[in-house]
Amino acid sequence: GSPSRNVWFHIVEGDGLRLRSKFCIGPSSGCVVYVRLDKREVHRSAPRSSAKGCPDFRETRIVSYGGETLIEFVVLQLGALGGQRFVGGATLALPSLEFFDGPLELRAMDRPVGSLHVQVGWQVLAGGTGNGVLAACSDRQVATWAGRADGGGANLAPRGALVAADTAPAESL
Repeated sequence: GSPSRNVWFHIVEGDGLRLRSKFCIGPSSGCVVYVRLDKREVHRSAPRSSAKGCPDFRETRIVSYGGETLIEFVVLQLGALGGQRFVGGATLALPSLEFFDGPLELRAMDRPVGSLHVQVGWQVLAGGTGNGVLAACSDRQVATWAGRADGGGANLAPRGALVAADTAPAESL
C-alpha cells in the first residue's frame, strides 16, 4: 500500500493585515493563527504583536493526516481584556497539494484583508523498515545524525517532503 504520511506547515508571517489599533477597550495584544484540518483544530499559534499589520510567527508543526481535504488558516486579533476579533482566513486543498510556499490571501466577508505567508508539505513515514534502523542506533548517534547541517539525508526526499521512520507527530493543544 501507499506509505502513511503527516502534513506539516510553517507559518511565516502576516502582511498588510487590517488590524484595529484599539480593540476591546484597550490596545490590541497581538494576533494568533488557528490551523484546522477540515473542522479539526490542530494548532493555535502563540500570540504575536504586530508592527503595521505584519506579525512574525515563525512556527512549524507536524500533525497527523487522516484524509482531510482542506487546511485552513484563520487569523484572530486579541484584545487586551481577552476578546478576539476575526481578521481573515484562507484555505488550501490538500489532496492535490505537493508543496506550497507563498502568501495566502486572507479574506473576511469576501474582501481581501492582507496575507499570511505559509509553507505546507508532507512528511512521509517509512513504515516498519525504520524501526530496526532506529533500534540499532544509540540516542547519541541519532542526535548526531539529526543535527547534521545537510539534514541527515532529508535532501533525498522530493521538495517539500519530510521523511521520518515511524515517528509520532508533534501535535499541539
